[in-house]
Amino acid sequence: MLLAENVFTDLGENYIKQTYRNRYEIYTAAGRKPISVPVKKQDGNHTSMHRMLLSDHEPWQRTHWRTIKAAYQNSPFFIHYEAEIEALIQTERKYLYQYNEACLQGIFTLLEIQFQNEYIKEYYKGEGIDLRNYFTPKNSNQVTNVLNALPYHQVFEEKHGFIADLSILDLIFNLGPEATYYLETAKKAYLSASAG
Repeated sequence: MLLAENVFTDLGENYIKQTYRNRYEIYTAAGRKPISVPVKKQDGNHTSMHRMLLSDHEPWQRTHWRTIKAAYQNSPFFIHYEAEIEALIQTERKYLYQYNEACLQGIFTLLEIQFQNEYIKEYYKGEGIDLRNYFTPKNSNQVTNVLNALPYHQVFEEKHGFIADLSILDLIFNLGPEATYYLETAKKAYLSASAG
């Protein structure tokens, strides 16, 4: 997102399971842990992203926050960002895309990064670089490779080593105000690797 002049989020595409559309990964004492936001498909397997409802059958936000707190309460900047991140996790929204937007805007505000995102409710076939399926939990890519080459201190690295490509929460709780500088460094490294 930081590399783009304009970002479009396609809400007309069909929801795809096991992607970052409703999942993020954090670093716990046991290593990498995927966390999924439970959703309900209004139209079965052909539910478009703008119609994906958040599940209201369980207190998943409370569970997510407890897991995050257990993982990061000993990180250097947890105490500084705890209230803001908890408020983001506890955000009440009806639709998945609304929840994701609230969290994205909250994170960019914390990082003091200007960000504009335009939503399109019809399947987008226009110009630009299509990254809808570029970032997946199961596949690495050029961005993942750049992040692997830019390690930073993580709470459980003595047990499992550096783990790249986690939620932005890992970066914020471990680097605090330096997270934005890290992202700029990663952006430059990516551009350099792409040019070479």
